[in-house]
Amino acid sequence: MSRTLVFLCTKALTVKALLVAVALTSILPSEAMAMSVPSWLYSVEQTVADQSAGERQRVAREGLLTVLSRLTGLESVPRSQPVRSALANPSRFYSEYKFFDNDGDAMVRITFQKTAVMNLIRTSALPIWWTSRPTVLVWVAVEENGRRQILAADSDHPLRGEIEVHAKRRGLEVRLPLMDVDDELSITPGAVWGDVASSVQSASSRYDADMVMTCRLKAALSLAGRALDGDCRYWFADSPIVDAFSTPQFNDVAKTAVDGIAGLLVDKYSVLARDLRRWEVRIAGADDVSDYAMLLRYVENLDFVDQVTVSQLEPDHFTFLFDTRADADQFLMLLTSDGSFLVDNLDEQPGVRLVWRG
Repeated sequence: MSRTLVFLCTKALTVKALLVAVALTSILPSEAMAMSVPSWLYSVEQTVADQSAGERQRVAREGLLTVLSRLTGLESVPRSQPVRSALANPSRFYSEYKFFDNDGDAMVRITFQKTAVMNLIRTSALPIWWTSRPTVLVWVAVEENGRRQILAADSDHPLRGEIEVHAKRRGLEVRLPLMDVDDELSITPGAVWGDVASSVQSASSRYDADMVMTCRLKAALSLAGRALDGDCRYWFADSPIVDAFSTPQFNDVAKTAVDGIAGLLVDKYSVLARDLRRWEVRIAGADDVSDYAMLLRYVENLDFVDQVTVSQLEPDHFTFLFDTRADADQFLMLLTSDGSFLVDNLDEQPGVRLVWRG
């Protein structure tokens, strides 16, 4: 049965509307993030043994599985019949295959086609994790040989590389701080180790990150082997999260740091392969051709929407029909999660009113 959500969006055309718009900027939902699609989301770089057809087929299969994992949020992609068929002929899903040299290592970069991969995900009844992702800034304080340091973006410490590799595997945009003079003046390893909120917040402000994580790692080496102990901390939906680790492997530390945040984001922002639902959405505010074109591009590129059509044009609004697998609450949450639409909490009329910010 068709369902209808009435989302009214208004634009400031009068003094009263201007006052409402100003008030709305002060009630942005705390969960709204300036999220964006990572530029590398559909590309995979891998080492290759040679340039033979067999090796090309192997790395293409692995690359397709990596992209499927990024877009679904699943660490392990179920081998359904459509997925098995795709893995048997992965060339149908990529648009570029380029060999290159990286400090003596033979590498290949494979760029997959968004439309083809998304169609495969829908055909396979896999969940869809919205590709607009938050940027995560990670402060890592490491204690080794009685000395503490904060890992920088260009550090040669093995943990830095492991965090970046695992973040890309999961589809997260992760940054480490520069640790230049500005950072050294605003934060110390002790502040990160003690999770001093004021220092971390002040030092993080220059990076414009959506989420901030602090990790502390104590590394010890003995005849029994390496011992890595510590935890990673961050806030999610106004709740503190702490993920502890105790392992001899830097890779396990990176997995703990990345998987905790990735798992929560997947749970919140991924849309499961349910039956399609149709939501009718009334949107006003695009009062010229460029505004309307911007709005149309935005809604047509929403990964969690299977199809969108414009059903009606009125002087003060447009009516869109969205076919999506998200239910009413999740659909509204996703529409407002990156700040492109705001809920007008000052509106006294029945129903939900959104404001398109463009």
